[in-house]
Amino acid sequence: MAYSIVRIKVRDFGVWMPQMEGFAEMRQGMGSRGSKVFQSADDPNDLVVVQEWDTLDNARKFGTSPALAAAMKNAGVLGEPEFVYTESVHEVEY
Repeated sequence: MAYSIVRIKVRDFGVWMPQMEGFAEMRQGMGSRGSKVFQSADDPNDLVVVQEWDTLDNARKFGTSPALAAAMKNAGVLGEPEFVYTESVHEVEY
């Protein structure tokens, strides 16, 4: 399974989150299988978004899409997002 991990800083989480939710259809259309959003314990506007993808190639295409760049700007993302692309190689369950 492929994942993208994106660290972003937003102007206002309360404004950003509805924008994130409203972009779900596009993510799904590009191969996303779901997302989790994490907030820093010290700053609610410092976020990490983990998205599961059908393929690593689709994760990279989404991460570099002009539509995503425009949506991030409209949602109040500050600065450049930090993308890391990964593939799952081992899972531990308890």
